[in-house]
Amino acid sequence: MLKLASFYTSWEGQSTRIALEELMFVEIMEDSCVLHLEDSRVMSDNGAEKIMSYLPEDSFLRVRHKYMINLKYVTDINEDYVYVGTIRIALRSRVQRMN
Repeated sequence: MLKLASFYTSWEGQSTRIALEELMFVEIMEDSCVLHLEDSRVMSDNGAEKIMSYLPEDSFLRVRHKYMINLKYVTDINEDYVYVGTIRIALRSRVQRMN
């Protein structure tokens, strides 16, 4: 299978080229995604399945249902969080206990 170096996505009719080497993580929203790059964020009309089809499986990890993380940018991980650069992403949902 051919590995892509970049892909195009759009938001409100404007197309943007996304270099995979600069993509730190993808935040999955209900109908769209936010692509977090080294120095910016890009909104995308594309849903999670479309974005995932561009990402190499050996470089990106799905965390919960809300994030796809570029393993190259993982700086730390523990039982509760994964750190992507300076961003902390919870590995599990918080459940509030009723006493």
